Amino acid sequence: MQKFNINSKLIGDDSSVFVIAEAGINHAGSFIEAKKMVEVANSSMADAVTFQHIAYNDIDCRKSSKTKLDWDKWRLSDEQIIELFDTAHSLGLSTTACVVDFKSLEFIVKSGADFLKIVSGDITCHPFLAECAKTGLPIFLSTGSALLPEIEAALEVIEKSGGKNVVVYQTNTKYPTPPNEVDLRVMETLKKFNYPVGFCDHTAGTAISLAAVTLGAHVIEKHFSLDATIKRPDYEVSINPHELNQFVTDIRNIKKAIGLPIKRRHTDDANFILTRRSLVACSDMTKGTKIQWSDLTYKRPGTGTQPSEAKNFIGRILKYDVSKDDQLYEDMLEEI
Repeated sequence: MQKFNINSKLIGDDSSVFVIAEAGINHAGSFIEAKKMVEVANSSMADAVTFQHIAYNDIDCRKSSKTKLDWDKWRLSDEQIIELFDTAHSLGLSTTACVVDFKSLEFIVKSGADFLKIVSGDITCHPFLAECAKTGLPIFLSTGSALLPEIEAALEVIEKSGGKNVVVYQTNTKYPTPPNEVDLRVMETLKKFNYPVGFCDHTAGTAISLAAVTLGAHVIEKHFSLDATIKRPDYEVSINPHELNQFVTDIRNIKKAIGLPIKRRHTDDANFILTRRSLVACSDMTKGTKIQWSDLTYKRPGTGTQPSEAKNFIGRILKYDVSKDDQLYEDMLEEI
């Protein structure tokens, strides 16, 4: 697998998950809210915060679109994006802004974007993919509604244009995505491309993303909002600051809990001795007693002979008197 770094974070490492807090346009054009969202992403211990910087008038040929006009109204200025990038970097966060046109691409690259996010709708826009690859920045490729041949063709364009560091996202273009249409196991298929895989979450809540972590996602991207009850384009798939904080904590803990495929005993696990049993005398016995099964029982703690060795005591002669509940050891027996 082609692993790579974004700042100090290794992408593709099975011991960690790169968590992206997606602000998008949930700031509704308020620069004050956008800056606050950077601070929230940082306090949640996410690895990156991302925005959108899409000029819909440059890509939408529909002559009349209320949606287009509303979204353009919520677009931050170039100067504000630069300041958001600077703020994120000062806090140790990686950052980018999702763009879909050549002019905005050039702008965010010059402004210090750490990686590029390709939206699902652009997976067949090969000229744009090629231009993104030429920047040398890592590319996070969304594959919502794409078929495998389209994904393969997109990756071929990226590779031929000099792109080396790619994350392939499993995602869906429906907001919110119902659970039965998420298809998390597609990540297993996407791994055949030999790039890190991720999950761009467009579901409600956090459960599906957490499941994606258990299936090996190297990157998780989740929308958030300062108030997820306010009806903005992504509100149905967004979580609030408190939920974001818990979300990142849960991801970190799940990744730790997945552990290694090796059955082992941890060195600081003293409880196994307390919960296991030892071979003990069922009653008082005198020297010379020939031990039978009825003479034995098994009690905690497990500091003595393991009950699995009981068969080695049957028919043997005691060399000493023992009391009820005394732990029994083989050196208490006469030689065979």
